[in-house]
Amino acid sequence: MTDAVVDPVSIPVPRSARPDRLLRRLWRHRSSRLGLILLGLILALVVLGPWLTGGSPSSDMAYQNLAASLQPPSAAHWLGTDQLGRDELVRLVLGARYTIIIGLGAVATGVLVGLPLGALSGFYRGWVDLVVQRLVDVVLAFPSFLLALALVAVLGPGLRNLIIGVALTSFPRFVRLIRAQVLSVRERPFVEAALALGVSRGRILWRHVLPNSMTPVIVQTPLELGSAVLTAAGLGFLGLGVRQPTPEWGTMLGESRDFIFSNPALVTYPGLCIVLVILAVNLLGDGARDVLDPRLRSRIKIPRRRRT
Repeated sequence: MTDAVVDPVSIPVPRSARPDRLLRRLWRHRSSRLGLILLGLILALVVLGPWLTGGSPSSDMAYQNLAASLQPPSAAHWLGTDQLGRDELVRLVLGARYTIIIGLGAVATGVLVGLPLGALSGFYRGWVDLVVQRLVDVVLAFPSFLLALALVAVLGPGLRNLIIGVALTSFPRFVRLIRAQVLSVRERPFVEAALALGVSRGRILWRHVLPNSMTPVIVQTPLELGSAVLTAAGLGFLGLGVRQPTPEWGTMLGESRDFIFSNPALVTYPGLCIVLVILAVNLLGDGARDVLDPRLRSRIKIPRRRRT
């Protein structure tokens, strides 16, 4: 009888969610399918909008023309013009680009900061866990919007500062989320087997534990995107968003608040765009939760394709 030598790297590790299967499941789920369609239309508007509307950041249609201010919808201006004569449709399309960039940038920054901190905190525990969790407690002690408002007020308005301010409010939630998941996964048998075979703790964390802890992050990310868009819009409404005349939906709301009764369309259009983005990402997040959570997945029926 010979002793079998097992390569630690070849230990089979289950994966929490495969991208191809996840996309198919999301598309079969009604809620997430609607969210994907809405989000796809918004992203298409961001990419193709300037060519479809004939406007660009340097176009005269996006800048003021006082002789054509507050005009109703017409063939030349499909959604009319604002108080400075700027084409409302062009500004909405251009504003979509900046709003989505701010939301995605803030969430991506929150994930990139929160994932490593949460993983280290949950896996190594001890003084690492103590330091990280006290830092998170300090950040969570302040209301999210107030913290973003204070940071942007100190740094000054601008696209980069707005992303940093919004990201500061989202990364603690990712830290807590991934820490809780890592604490659970690190006790599973395949982790104990890898430790017994002499695999380094760092390799176990980044190659085995973290990939199996990503399911809650996948669910939380769309919801955080909606929160980031809403926070950025609120800061823009208060005049702490991107610098004028750059169009951004929250900034457009703030500029048009004096015309809410005389010309309510100026407030309605950007507000409706913000609602659609938040609705899309929330539908996607709810669908991802239903698809990935085994407890909820057993209660719902996802239609399957019939084999021909």
